[in-house]
Amino acid sequence: MLRIAMALAASVALMATPALAKSLSRTIPANKTSVLMPIFGVDMTNCTIYQARNAKITTQPSNGITAIVEKTVPLPADYAQCKGKVVKVKLLAYQPKGRFVGVDHVGVSYTMPSNTGENSQVYNAFDIEVTVK
Repeated sequence: MLRIAMALAASVALMATPALAKSLSRTIPANKTSVLMPIFGVDMTNCTIYQARNAKITTQPSNGITAIVEKTVPLPADYAQCKGKVVKVKLLAYQPKGRFVGVDHVGVSYTMPSNTGENSQVYNAFDIEVTVK
């Protein structure tokens, strides 16, 4: 019984501990809304889309506005066997304020189903350095 309680406590502690954020860099044009990253997954064997859960912006930019938007878009050519399939997905969008040019930062986190099934979720966090030119 003690072993089960210790294992349960350890697994709860691991779930509560956020993963280290991955760093990304994006360069975007000034005065335009740009997509910084997609927030979804694709099963390439059958072209099924896996939607992110609990998607949220964790760090707002100082010099822009971010939003998680849902759009219906065709999958890009790099998804060869799924090319042209139209899907509804979440995207992280960024709009620089005014005439801002320079470096800004955005944080986003979400969970996705793991490759072992819908019931197993993987926590993802990203710190994005945005260079506006």
